Amino acid sequence: MDYEMKMMDREIYGREIGEKVAEKRERLAGVKKLIATIRSFTADEDVIFNKVKEQYGR
Repeated sequence: MDYEMKMMDREIYGREIGEKVAEKRERLAGVKKLIATIRSFTADEDVIFNKVKEQYGR
């Protein structure tokens, strides 16, 4: 019984880690898409940086 519980805990932990990785990948894809969109309107890097910072908060 103890072995089964440990395996279930590891499976849950693995899922949680996988979800975090997926969130980071989605966020990175969103940032890249936003940068490409803004870049089509302006080449000013300060404007691009401020818009991305405004949208994603870092």
